[in-house]
Amino acid sequence: MYFSHLPGLILIICGSISGWIETNILSHSGFLGRISLDLVLKELRLPRCSEFLTQLDPHLSNYDKLKLLAVTGGIPKYLEEIIPGLSVEENIRRLCF
Repeated sequence: MYFSHLPGLILIICGSISGWIETNILSHSGFLGRISLDLVLKELRLPRCSEFLTQLDPHLSNYDKLKLLAVTGGIPKYLEEIIPGLSVEENIRRLCF
């Protein structure tokens, strides 16, 4: 209620659980007609993910790439969060926990 009185307020919602956002935010009657942009980013295809991960760390094995892709789902933002100096397990722990 506090923020509803601020003229010019822009609310940006982003997340990887698009079904929840659709059900709980976009379909809610309070937002009816107020959504100015609905942008859905698709995951990267496997060959592109492999290429990206190879550029990030040329020594990554295919098995390590598979582990990273299993956790990130090929979502570009999550792939960008990978730190090359850390092991795959450390990156997964850092990203997920």
